[in-house]
Amino acid sequence: MNAVLQQLKDEAGTSHLLAPYVHCPTQVLDAFVDFLQLTPDVSVVEIGFGDARIMRHIVETTDVSVTGFEVDPEALEDAHRQREDMEEAFKDKLRLYGKDAMQAEPDECDWAAVDVCYAYLTKAGLRQVFPQLQERMRPGAAFYCIQFSVDGADAVEEGGFDFVDDKGEDQHFTFY
Repeated sequence: MNAVLQQLKDEAGTSHLLAPYVHCPTQVLDAFVDFLQLTPDVSVVEIGFGDARIMRHIVETTDVSVTGFEVDPEALEDAHRQREDMEEAFKDKLRLYGKDAMQAEPDECDWAAVDVCYAYLTKAGLRQVFPQLQERMRPGAAFYCIQFSVDGADAVEEGGFDFVDDKGEDQHFTFY
């Protein structure tokens, strides 16, 4: 299975990505934002924001700004469209960077000041990113995952959300 997946990624030119570009179901947004328990004074970063719908939901429903990093050109294009559709009052609270989060310049992301970071990456992607985040983020900062846990890390909290998708199928999303 891994060989087939790798071949498909190679043919699509996406073998460098840490996760496939999939949309987070809109039904999950409120549950995930509630799970994060964000306060207005926190610094929030998303790695692999896709079309930025989670970031947009956070900005529009809380008093929090979000910085995000995405390397997939198609996802980045969709994210910029999402931002353009936002009310002007929210646009400045959503910062989108088309680059690897681990290559961020200090004016783009001061990792030592980040309070909350979350990612919707595969287990393989999390294995690559998490050790680097542990080195960069300050003690006490929170890292959250959607759907996949970090191997070797104990989840301080686990939550989830059940819903019926557009095809009428039962789904469950887990947050770590």
